[in-house]
Amino acid sequence: MKTILIVLVFILSGCSVTTPTVTDYRIDPDVTISNKSTNSQKRSIKVMPIFVNTSLATNNMRYRIGEYKEYAFTQSAWSESPNRAIANKLVNILEASNLFHGVYGYKSSKKGDLVLEFSLNEFIQSFNELQNSSSVTLNISYNLIERKTRKLIASKIITKTMQTDSLDAQGGVKALNSILAQTLEETVDWLGENSQ
Repeated sequence: MKTILIVLVFILSGCSVTTPTVTDYRIDPDVTISNKSTNSQKRSIKVMPIFVNTSLATNNMRYRIGEYKEYAFTQSAWSESPNRAIANKLVNILEASNLFHGVYGYKSSKKGDLVLEFSLNEFIQSFNELQNSSSVTLNISYNLIERKTRKLIASKIITKTMQTDSLDAQGGVKALNSILAQTLEETVDWLGENSQ
């Protein structure tokens, strides 16, 4: 009888343990794009899958302390992995920009006249060693290629940093969305200049 009672207490105490909830954050930059052309160009573009390191291909939200230490937030996560969210947002923005006759995501069977390859090299919140200061960094690189000839038309690297308003995941998300919006606006301008 004592054994059954001990097992019952153990089971009930295990059930009463609560795990903290995880907050999912969206990558949803507020991008302002005016129509760059009143008439769509004759060329179309295909946005290839984004190249990222493994940590940016999951929903884990990572942060850095000092130069070398990197961790994952335990109570915060991305609602969609950065590589997918940013690639989808770029396709949507290019469609809205009216720069191209057609804009195709990597899943499309259409090939496009131009191909946009890009790599997300860094997208992270960083704290100093004392953890009393926080900033975010975004680094992205592009190659614009003519599909038929495989000729490189232009390449660009964009790096941006910004201090966060608060020393938590929410402050990091807000700053990352802000510099991503700036980056995507700059990307559209660059494509407009180089896709004629």
